[in-house]
Formats: sequence, structure tokens, C-alpha cells
Amino acid sequence: MKRIVLPTDFSDNSRHAIACALDIFREEHCEFILLNVFGADVYSTANTMALQSGDAVLDAVIKRSERDLENLRQMLENKKSESHSFRTVSRYSFISEAINSLLKEERIDLVVMGTKGATGAREIWFGSNTVTVMENVTGCPVLAIPASYHYKRPGEILFPSSFEYRYREEEVEAVCELARKFKAAVRVMHISEEDVLSKEQRENKQRLMQYFEPLECSSHTLSNFEPETAIRCFVQARDIDMIALVNHKHGFFESIFRKSTVKELGYHSTVPLLVMHRKE
Repeated sequence: MKRIVLPTDFSDNSRHAIACALDIFREEHCEFILLNVFGADVYSTANTMALQSGDAVLDAVIKRSERDLENLRQMLENKKSESHSFRTVSRYSFISEAINSLLKEERIDLVVMGTKGATGAREIWFGSNTVTVMENVTGCPVLAIPASYHYKRPGEILFPSSFEYRYREEEVEAVCELARKFKAAVRVMHISEEDVLSKEQRENKQRLMQYFEPLECSSHTLSNFEPETAIRCFVQARDIDMIALVNHKHGFFESIFRKSTVKELGYHSTVPLLVMHRKE
């Protein structure tokens, strides 16, 4: 059985991400963990984290979290697939810490969350909580669902790479699993300032393509483009349904998402992002 964490702040955006997760895994046996986290990063009271157990304010917040989670669980139970089950977890913590704590307690296969919280600015692609989770939760993949995304079975998945990193098979298993599940094609896109690959890049590319061999897969090259521009062009030209990346320190992920100008990333607004992580 697959075990999937669904963080929620009870916003429309988080409910939308939950609905998409249920659609994506409709035919699989899954236990969905509805997680509500309240703390300094997600709760409006600046000194919430200074509260102690037994404090009346904290007790009220806990009760409200548990009540709202139970209401959400009951609503989902009434609409659920026979292969799905739900349970709730309420945590007084920071969101990344809460998810990492769950990862230590039990096997988690995936985290699915919306890209904007209740207070997210309209022009920002990923809300701060989503970026924090993608960067700091490394024990399992994270699937970010844009608020404007309308679910459809993925037909093509984009995997951008500079081929400067030697991937391990387990690091790309999540994208392989989704591609197998939906019989989707994987489009490996090389983004580079150089037209010719180095010996190391060629070897890394060959190894990566071997992992994708059982799937429909093709290789594409875009040179002399900024990564975000190359991805935008490819997504639009191929009608890509999902982007998959491996996040590793000082790597490709950081080169894209540590930009100060987020408007350049607006083209991703309808495309889910699967973030996998380097295995140290």
C-alpha cells in the first residue's frame, strides 16, 4: 500500500491539491495522511511557537486543527475510492519538521501539496511553504500541484538535466513509476551553454537513459538558453503534462528556483512539478 502525506491548511488550494492526488492514485491502494501543521511558519500569531502545553490559546488551536481535520476526513470518506483510506495528523511544529518527523516514524512514499497557501500572492508560483518542503524534505519525493491545474492523465513528462550529475536509479524511481503507471513518455532535455558534451556528461547521460529504457523516452538538447526559458519553450511546444527534477545541493534545481525574478517562472502555473532528491 502506498502511503501519501497531504499537507493542508484547509484553503481552497490545498483542497484542490488533495483532489488531484486522489485522481492521480485513484486505482491504487493508498493510505492518505491529512496533515495540518500549526506553528510560526503557518500560523498568524507570531509568538505561537513560544506557547507551552496546557496554554489555553494552544489548546484552542489544537482542538480547532483536530476538528477541521476530522471534518475534512469525513468529507473525503464520503467520496473516496474503495482503494483509499484516510487518517489525520495534527502537529505543533514547522511544516518541514513535521513532515520529516513523519518520515522517521513510518515509511512515506510521497508528499503532495498545493503550490500556494491561503495567503499566497497571486504572482508567486510556489508559496514559501511549498519551496521549504521541496528543499528540506529529502526523504521522499514531493509533488507540487499548481492552483490552476486541471487533472488529466500525464502523457509526457519533462526531465531537464545538465548531465553534470551521475544519477542513481533510486533517485529517479518516482518519475519512472509515474511514467509506467500512465504509460507516459519521458522527455529528457539537456540545457547547456556548450554544444558538445564532455566525456563525463556523455557517461552520465548514457546511465540516465538506461534507467528510462523500459519506457518511451527521447533525448532533446537546447543550447544557449536560460534554464527557465528553455523549459518554458519545451513545455509549450510539447504540451508537457509534468516536470520532474532531482534536487541536489548546488545543482540544477537551485539554478532555477533561487532566482529573484519569479515572473519568469509563471509559465509553470499549470504544470505539476515532481521533486526527487539526491541520495547521499
